[in-house]
Amino acid sequence: MTDYDLQVSVDKSEQTEADNRSVLTHRITGFTETHPSLSR
Repeated sequence: MTDYDLQVSVDKSEQTEADNRSVLTHRITGFTETHPSLSR
């Protein structure tokens, strides 16, 4: 396990984190669009 490998794995986990966040945001947005009364 070199420093380079370590850096790559960190980058990948950060990317996954960002993907999860955008998916979550998308789901919340879609939910408030279909249930506008709950978003107030």
